[in-house]
Amino acid sequence: MQVQQFVIAEKIKLYLTEEQYNAEIANRKFQIPELVSKQINKSIEVQDVKLEEQRKNGDGKIDYLYTTTFKVYDENSSEIYEKEGELTISTINNELKIDRDWSSGVKIDGLDGGL
Repeated sequence: MQVQQFVIAEKIKLYLTEEQYNAEIANRKFQIPELVSKQINKSIEVQDVKLEEQRKNGDGKIDYLYTTTFKVYDENSSEIYEKEGELTISTINNELKIDRDWSSGVKIDGLDGGL
């Protein structure tokens, strides 16, 4: 893991269960934005994250839908994209932790596949 992804992973680790953190590392989720940025030769910047509560489960977990708005830009152009997903938050040792995160891909101009 490169230094940048390690820094991101360590900052986010506080908000994830151990299992979810390990899954994110195994799936290289923290590396994807940098890899995409290099492939399309543009910067990526998160603009907003919106959470919408879906349901409270009997086990105390709460499911949410989320939308992440991000900007892909360089000195010549700027485009706004939205990525939707779902997450579950639980309380572990009196701390809120994300223990499930799923998101759909979004097609980015100039990128084979999606982000």
